[in-house]
Amino acid sequence: MHLRISRSAALFLLPLALALPTAAGQKPAAPAKGVEDFRETSASEFVGTDTCKSCHEHDAASRSYDHGPHWKTERDVRGVSWQGCETCHGPGKAHVDSGGDKSKIIRFPELTAEKASRICLDCHETDEDNTAFAHSRHLTAGVGCTSCHSEHKTQVVLKQLQASDPELCYSCHQETRPELSRSFHDPVNEGLVGCSSCHNPHGAFQSKLLRS
Repeated sequence: MHLRISRSAALFLLPLALALPTAAGQKPAAPAKGVEDFRETSASEFVGTDTCKSCHEHDAASRSYDHGPHWKTERDVRGVSWQGCETCHGPGKAHVDSGGDKSKIIRFPELTAEKASRICLDCHETDEDNTAFAHSRHLTAGVGCTSCHSEHKTQVVLKQLQASDPELCYSCHQETRPELSRSFHDPVNEGLVGCSSCHNPHGAFQSKLLRS
């Protein structure tokens, strides 16, 4: 027997259904907090970029920071959680006080693609190309911002890419390389256009991430 209810009744009952316990009287667990919640941390927990450099001045990470675009965050007026190294790596006081304990600082290789991308999107989500990335096929497949971009291991200065287009795209889309070597093909390998000329890797509403 099938029970049929009206649309208005369904809309009325939905909030009640969502509030019901899942099992043994337990309500659904609240979503786990993400690493991006450090934006609300007290300003006293942040140490500033100069403190970071005092230990990391000889690291490639420090040199790449000075020559990349992210040093500009030091001018951000939103507060210390948006400035310098701690814009991405979170408050550094516990890390410093512990003598450099890596578990007390945000390290991107240890984050999921979603969590790492959430930190990037705190600043970059308003960029025209990036507005749909949080719901994109790439992120759904576990390909996040740091899969293609790197602040500290940049190979292509423009957009902080780890490799050039199309080689970066070929690292996952290997089936495309022979297609673009046929007699008739888009001049991607010749450098006249890139994959991103037609596709938006950060998300699009068209099929195959086409821009239009």
